Amino acid sequence: MDFCLKVKQEYASIVEDPYLKGLLEKAIDGQEEQKYRNILMEFEEARRRWYSFENDKYEEFLLDWFRQKGIELIDKPPVNNLEYNKKKK
Repeated sequence: MDFCLKVKQEYASIVEDPYLKGLLEKAIDGQEEQKYRNILMEFEEARRRWYSFENDKYEEFLLDWFRQKGIELIDKPPVNNLEYNKKKK
């Protein structure tokens, strides 16, 4: 199964509003990517939860992918961090 589709199905399964849940499931069944997002545009709180949920799922997916490839991730402070830049000099 396509990862993006799986994430959409997982999100739809946790939506509590039966009306919204039905709309999302119908969009998934029709494999209509844009319709899924358009539906969420009408439901502000659900849309915010969707983007947070989607970001978390992609983060999990990527971290797992890096682990599988043996790639070690390191934390790097942002370039604009003053203390970090002072230490570099």
